[in-house]
Amino acid sequence: MNKYKIRCMTTYIQSLGRLPTDREGQVLNADDLMAWFGLEKCLNGYEQACMKMELAAMVEAELFMDQFRLKVL
Repeated sequence: MNKYKIRCMTTYIQSLGRLPTDREGQVLNADDLMAWFGLEKCLNGYEQACMKMELAAMVEAELFMDQFRLKVL
């Protein structure tokens, strides 16, 4: 997959602020985020797999920062 395509998509998603959450306030998983942003409609199978890995990393980073903020404050 074109690395610039991934960068553009991740930059756009990050520009929207925090990642979407479910009713309990938990950040959506990578599969749900793919559906939330409609990425399964515009990416082929290989591109979807690459983007899911990027989204999973974004989820992990956001959860880590939430925990980190709790420890610092």
